[in-house]
Amino acid sequence: MHALSHTRRHEGRATVIELTGEIDVATAPQLRSSLEPAFGAPEPRLVIDLAGVTFIDSSGLRVLIETHKRAEQDGGSLALARPSPWVVRLLRVTGLDRRIAVHPDVAEAAE
Repeated sequence: MHALSHTRRHEGRATVIELTGEIDVATAPQLRSSLEPAFGAPEPRLVIDLAGVTFIDSSGLRVLIETHKRAEQDGGSLALARPSPWVVRLLRVTGLDRRIAVHPDVAEAAE
């Protein structure tokens, strides 16, 4: 069974979504739905805290790309924070680290 949970909080002007679990084909729709409320504000600043993420597949990467594009279309931004070393490697291999800002901590990503 695949599980993904999230919490949402505000840090400065950013909405921080802290994820725990796996992001895969089974949980990607849930992730997409959990990110939707963050787009209610003009110029949304989103930070996704990946410290608790144990797995990401192509479905999860697709949700990150869609979220990045939508934030930019709305005049905002998306940043990723605290990814594990293997997630950093995945982001580098796929080139997403050149499209989406990646930060070692949430406070820096929220600035």
